[in-house]
Amino acid sequence: MAGGNEVSDAFLRPALEWTIEYLRAARLHDPTLRYPSRLRQFLAQRHLSVAELKAVRRLIDRDSAFRETLSASVPADADPIVRLWLTRPVGWESTLADLEAADLKRRLESEQGSELAREVRRRQAAEARADAAEQALNTAESRCADFEGASQRLAAEIETLSAEVERLRSELASLKTELRHERDRHGATSARLEAARAAERQAAADAEHAAQITDKVLQDRSDVLSVGIDLADIVEQARRLSARIAELVPEPDQAVREPLAVPGRLSGDRVAAAQHLVRSGATVIVDGYNVAKRWRPTHDLRSQRELLVAGIEAVVSRLGADIAVVFDGDEVIGSHAVRRSPVRVMWSPRGVTADDVIRAEVQRLPLNRPVIVVTDDREIINDVRVAGANHVGSDAFIGLLER
Repeated sequence: MAGGNEVSDAFLRPALEWTIEYLRAARLHDPTLRYPSRLRQFLAQRHLSVAELKAVRRLIDRDSAFRETLSASVPADADPIVRLWLTRPVGWESTLADLEAADLKRRLESEQGSELAREVRRRQAAEARADAAEQALNTAESRCADFEGASQRLAAEIETLSAEVERLRSELASLKTELRHERDRHGATSARLEAARAAERQAAADAEHAAQITDKVLQDRSDVLSVGIDLADIVEQARRLSARIAELVPEPDQAVREPLAVPGRLSGDRVAAAQHLVRSGATVIVDGYNVAKRWRPTHDLRSQRELLVAGIEAVVSRLGADIAVVFDGDEVIGSHAVRRSPVRVMWSPRGVTADDVIRAEVQRLPLNRPVIVVTDDREIINDVRVAGANHVGSDAFIGLLER
């Protein structure tokens, strides 16, 4: 007999109820007492039902350490059933079985045989139902374990699929970016092709015009030779006449652009001075890469350009300024794309630097229109100051972008 299983739960009631009573009192004196936690639900019970007896017995049988604690606490005058089942000396199983048999014999002798037999059958039937319920519980626990395993497998599959979806999304984003770049390259190529065709048409027209001019020049030369006009003499006379006129008429003062004045109260605040100039109604020309690389040094060139143009658009919206930004190289992808923006974005042609475009733009603008150039390039600064333009440093303009 393993663990006294041949002795009925009802016969072990004294031992099982003594255990509950002991645990109820011991917890008050020793809160750290270790015991099967599921016994806690029976501590309020003064009388255990048949099912509760079975549950308590099973919990104690499974926890040998707790049963040894109980064994050490059994008093010497305790019920023999309590002492035998908890202390479990050698031969305790047989002794308990003999005690139960003797008890059953006495009960059979003291009660009517048929009634006792029916009670025994009812008890056996109840125990059978309890055993069946326990078997069903074990089956349910096994199925729960199977479901948990399946759930873990499904979770792993979902994680794998999620990673695959993320990879596909990343690949799709890369393909979209590449497609956008390809469209930009195609647009730039188409624009260059159209420009080449226009240049070819213009060259043909120029060639035809040149041929006409050549014919006219030859005709004029023939006419001049025919009448015997001495062109060299005429040129010399014209030169002498011009020199004489220059001596008699003083040269008028050449008109120049006047730079804008900055109030003295702003002389110590470069950003405030820059804001005063930008909002004055002057044309502002920004040296694109000179400012962008200083403002966003960790970004790539494309991001630097886009961030700078977006920042300038905000300044235009805030201050109502007229601003143009100049970048090197019209062969950059997207440089020929048409975009709606309050900022004029200019690109230097092939073989021409942005510095030269800035100088040419300053010279192109009317002398009565104030011009402001934003750069830290010393050569540009010197040239535009000679042309009467104001200068704003890149750091001051960056401060204006970040306001």
